[in-house]
Amino acid sequence: MKISIRLYAWLFFILFACNSEEEKEVVVESPKDDIAQNPNWNYKETKAFSFSYPKTWELVDDGSQGTSFIVVSPRIDSSDIFSESVNLVTQEVGDVVLEEYVELSERQIEVYMENSEIISRERKFTDSITFHHCIFKATDQGTEFIFEQRYAIKNGIAYILTYTAEVPQYEAMKPLSDVVLNSFKLK
Repeated sequence: MKISIRLYAWLFFILFACNSEEEKEVVVESPKDDIAQNPNWNYKETKAFSFSYPKTWELVDDGSQGTSFIVVSPRIDSSDIFSESVNLVTQEVGDVVLEEYVELSERQIEVYMENSEIISRERKFTDSITFHHCIFKATDQGTEFIFEQRYAIKNGIAYILTYTAEVPQYEAMKPLSDVVLNSFKLK
């Protein structure tokens, strides 16, 4: 639990982002409308956004740790020290454009994240949002993590959607986290 609290605190205090002069443009398909109707998934809607998540994951949407929400996966077994998760952090940024936000945040990754390494960066589009997608590794207390993040700005608010996983669990949990990430829609 000590590790996850520290990582969530980083998400509150640090704005993550990535930038590349050779950005790729990718169109991401939004999940089918029936995800919200799937009996194995929960659907959550607010005034600003909506998303879906597996019923086996725990939703924390009380604003704790500076997040709008966190959905936390169950632990694999008793030796598993970290629960993979998807969370959303928002920040008022005024007239800042996405490119400026990404540049500033990339510098913060380098300064605040131990052993950080950016794996990929690209611009993506869905039917409801254009966002910057970044995947990077970093170390916390000797444990290596992968962060997969999506950054968007709408109406002066930055939305940072993050999937966090220990490196060995990243690929195993990615199919579920992808559905959560892809289900996220801004209004």
